[in-house]
Amino acid sequence: MRPPTSSSDSLSFSKLSERVIFEFLVSRMRATLSQMADHLDIPTSTLSRVLSELEDRQMVARRTERSGRRGRPEVTFQVRIPSRKVVCQFDGSQVTAAIFDHELRCIGQQGEGLIRIDSPEDAARQVDKLLRILTEKTGVSRTDMSSLALSLNAVWTGRNTFSSSVLPWADQTVTPIFDKALGLPVELVVPFAPRAMAEYQALSVPFPDSMAHLLVDDGVSAHCIVRGRPLRGSSSLAGELGHVTITPDGPTCGCGRRGCLEAWCSGPALSRQLIEQLRRDRAGSSLEVEQLEESSPRRVIQRAWEAWQQGDEVVKNLMEPTFNRLAWALGAIINFMDPQQVTIGGYVLVNKPAWVERIRELSTQYILRGDKRSILIEPGRATREDELRVIAAWSAYPQMLETRAPNANPAAD
Repeated sequence: MRPPTSSSDSLSFSKLSERVIFEFLVSRMRATLSQMADHLDIPTSTLSRVLSELEDRQMVARRTERSGRRGRPEVTFQVRIPSRKVVCQFDGSQVTAAIFDHELRCIGQQGEGLIRIDSPEDAARQVDKLLRILTEKTGVSRTDMSSLALSLNAVWTGRNTFSSSVLPWADQTVTPIFDKALGLPVELVVPFAPRAMAEYQALSVPFPDSMAHLLVDDGVSAHCIVRGRPLRGSSSLAGELGHVTITPDGPTCGCGRRGCLEAWCSGPALSRQLIEQLRRDRAGSSLEVEQLEESSPRRVIQRAWEAWQQGDEVVKNLMEPTFNRLAWALGAIINFMDPQQVTIGGYVLVNKPAWVERIRELSTQYILRGDKRSILIEPGRATREDELRVIAAWSAYPQMLETRAPNANPAAD
């Protein structure tokens, strides 16, 4: 399989403008012509031409909305997909599938926690199981779906090389395996920062000029949205805060290096540390190590949260240094990116306000002039459905499929 190229080096100015406009719409889902002109610094004439072309290809819909007041009605543009599509997203500890119609309305969603998947064949069987449940719940058959957009927690690192620190089986050859197992055309979609884009959409209007999202999940990241567009970097690897080394002699990370923030603070990392500690000494804890060993990292973290609230000494001793490491991460985000707003999410911290507050308290020691700066830090609001909708929208535009780092050399293929 050779996926289509998305290198910005090889795009014409016209195609680059199209990509920028479409990406902005994905981050907002809908916007007016004046909003796009203000944020993108693209002439209105170019915006109108590109939007008309996207409408003709059924990738954007124009909506006329009347406010009830006198005057000209407001015209907005929003992303659409040409036909009904199923989206499947793999994290390290969960797989979720959802069906969206052409207006990006969710018809149905189904998810399942994972303990371990060792091969793409196992992963495809897991998706097949989810689809059977989903089609039964919704009454939508596979023949009614145009394709399946497969999103994996991974990045393209150049020269069509696929890399994941949380999915050891994932590489660029998985598509034919899923095609055969599912009986559906499968598109490998690796969107940049879908959770951060979903969180951006969930913010109150007016949108801030800049937002960073600290995600503590199966991986750890800190992606930033600036004026409605994700900050990618030259190799589409910006925001990979989880792979900053904080202790050179620390545990081995899924990326192959030692002591990364992710190797200490991700859900799987914390789950392993808790189980190892309980094996050594269970004094002061009500948790049963045998039950945790048979649970997914998501379930282990939930049990740890419940035990922490009850004063469990083992969990408290594990989480306090974790809070400090994540406070350092929050300080690094603010010092380096200087965003107007920071949201915090991922299953390690979602619906755990006391943990988020403790991280915020500790972060002041790491923030430059932290006592004099006013930065809004709050829990994330986006749901899994919101994130899957971003992926569905992203898959509508072939040039948005992240198949090569922007500075990769096409001749090398």
